[in-house]
Amino acid sequence: MKRYDRPVMLLGNGPVAPNALANIAARNLPIVAVDGGADAALRLGLKPDLIIGDLDSASSLDHWREAGVAVVQDTGQDTTDFEKAISRITAPRIFALGFTGARADHYLATMATLVRMHRPEIVLLDDTDLAFACPDALALELEAGSRVSLFPLQTVQARSSGLEWALDGLTLAPGGLLGTSNRAIGPVRIFGGRGLWVILPARALAANWPG
Repeated sequence: MKRYDRPVMLLGNGPVAPNALANIAARNLPIVAVDGGADAALRLGLKPDLIIGDLDSASSLDHWREAGVAVVQDTGQDTTDFEKAISRITAPRIFALGFTGARADHYLATMATLVRMHRPEIVLLDDTDLAFACPDALALELEAGSRVSLFPLQTVQARSSGLEWALDGLTLAPGGLLGTSNRAIGPVRIFGGRGLWVILPARALAANWPG
């Protein structure tokens, strides 16, 4: 397990949104590349601190080993490369890029993993949205009218304030009531939201995860 005392960029091999990349790269964070994310780092001119995965999609490993980058291989078939990576690192915040736009099944697996493992500190980013697993108590600073979408991956009964359609008294569930396209009417607070996947406009990053 590698422990970081500051936020980390987690880089996958999917499409990396340029504005999101510029925003996070400007923070000069350590980079952990996930499998083929090692090749993405090379293309983007970024040097990873660590590379993790089964490494069947990474062709640049010799380059990175020669550059002194640590490489961890896990060939287990019961976990995705994303899960292999986040199981081996901890950080106060992890900004994950390159995990949302390539394949729907990969995105769904990532979403389910973060909710199941309860890793709300990991934020997936692209130029349109940011998304994360809801913690037990969530506080967000949002402009009035901002989109707040909540997708339950298990049955959830939560309370809220600051949403146009409050969650109090509702049961959200897969195949049942969802929380798509709710709207903020001010600062948003959600209590008891574990099991929810939260999607916000990408512009919410600066107010809620400054740096």
